Amino acid sequence: MVANTVAALEKIRAVEALPELRRRMNNFMLATVRDSFQQAIDALEARTSLPRPAGAVEQQSDTLPKPADGTGTPGTDTLPKATD
Repeated sequence: MVANTVAALEKIRAVEALPELRRRMNNFMLATVRDSFQQAIDALEARTSLPRPAGAVEQQSDTLPKPADGTGTPGTDTLPKATD
């Protein structure tokens, strides 16, 4: 049952459980349970060592198109003419 719980923590990538897994693993466990703990710890540690995404780069606004000034109403002369 303990091995299944540890495997489930590994499967859902519960890196928050790493300190508790390390604390609970000891030499008095059955070898299979200790192996399950070690496998989960190794997998979760590998997950935590992945690089973080890069931060956003600020875009220069002087090269972007200017917004409309908001004055006046759009004309209808560019709309297609209704046909019968």
